[in-house]
Amino acid sequence: MKNIVIFSNCAGNIIKHMFLNHTYTKNNYIIHWIPNYQNLNETNMNTEHINMLNECDIFIYQPLNNMYNDSEYNITNVKTHLNNNTIILKINFYRFRGFWYNSGYKPYNSYKNYKFLEMDCYGIHDSFINFNSVNKIDVIDKIDNVSISKDELLLFFNNELTKFKHIDENSDVNMFDYFTNNYKNKHLFHDPFHPTNLFFYEMFRQIVLLLNNYELERDDYNFINLLNNIEMTHWALPILPIIKKHLGLNLDNNVDIFYPLECNGDKKLHMNIYDYYYIRLSPQNFQIYLDNL
Repeated sequence: MKNIVIFSNCAGNIIKHMFLNHTYTKNNYIIHWIPNYQNLNETNMNTEHINMLNECDIFIYQPLNNMYNDSEYNITNVKTHLNNNTIILKINFYRFRGFWYNSGYKPYNSYKNYKFLEMDCYGIHDSFINFNSVNKIDVIDKIDNVSISKDELLLFFNNELTKFKHIDENSDVNMFDYFTNNYKNKHLFHDPFHPTNLFFYEMFRQIVLLLNNYELERDDYNFINLLNNIEMTHWALPILPIIKKHLGLNLDNNVDIFYPLECNGDKKLHMNIYDYYYIRLSPQNFQIYLDNL
């Protein structure tokens, strides 16, 4: 069996599980995932890391960069522990903000043991900044009547596509064509930083093709559905109806929002865009929502 070491953010854990569960790969590889949240330099590298790298047949790594910065993680030190025959694949950090135009407003971020991510693009639409009603009917009406210029949205969307293409051009898998051909009809991103398992499956499929010259079935929903328990939904964001209309998206409005922190990921809240905006407007609304579950 061949050894694969994946050095990446939490996306690598999804790819790891796909290797371990797919009928074509599960008996052919030993998979290790090392989170790349800190450099594997000589100071941080331990004996376990070194042994994994020494025995590694395939090293898959993700450059440690952000939405606006092209800086990459330096794997020079890592390479000194790989053997000369190790296959090295670079799989970039794919992210996309194009569905969440002007959505940085956060009335509040935390409620008891629940926490929203504290980043500019993890809020609700900015038109709610001066919205004062906490009546859910008013919230629904506001959502259904948000005004967004189609021309401005398309300009923003195409700019984000350009960023996505730049990411893709520097990666050993190529996701740009897959994304542009499918985003209108397939749910490919939960939020700007977390692709869905459908997106990850295409990455996995391309990796298998690179390693074995074997083409797995496209969009294998039977397999993808087996991994729902590790779907990256803990920061998911719904898309406004007006944005779906302007972009021609044929996606429903249901979304998995986040994990209750006290449950350590074993339990999720499921809500649509109207629930999500409602609970983001005040802690009192959140409590009302929980009381009515």
